[in-house]
Amino acid sequence: MQKNHLRSGFKKASKMLSLQYNEIAVVGDQIFTDILGANRCKMYSILVEPIEEKDIFITLLKRPIEKYIKNRYLKSKM
Repeated sequence: MQKNHLRSGFKKASKMLSLQYNEIAVVGDQIFTDILGANRCKMYSILVEPIEEKDIFITLLKRPIEKYIKNRYLKSKM
C-alpha cells in the first residue's frame, strides 16, 4: 500500500476546512483506516465502538484483528 494512500482523504479534508493537521480531531471506529490515517497525518484520533452491527465484507475481516489490538492495549494500561 502506498504511504500517501492512507493520507489522501485526510489531506483533502484539511484543505477543505482550511485547518492544519494539528487542529483536526478524527473520530472513527476502524483502527486500520480512521485511526491509522489520522495518526499518520499527526491529527488527533479518537477510537469509538461501532454503532452498526453490520459491516462490509473487508471490514468484517478486520474486526477480529482490531479487537485483539484493543484488548492488548487495554491490558497494557492496567
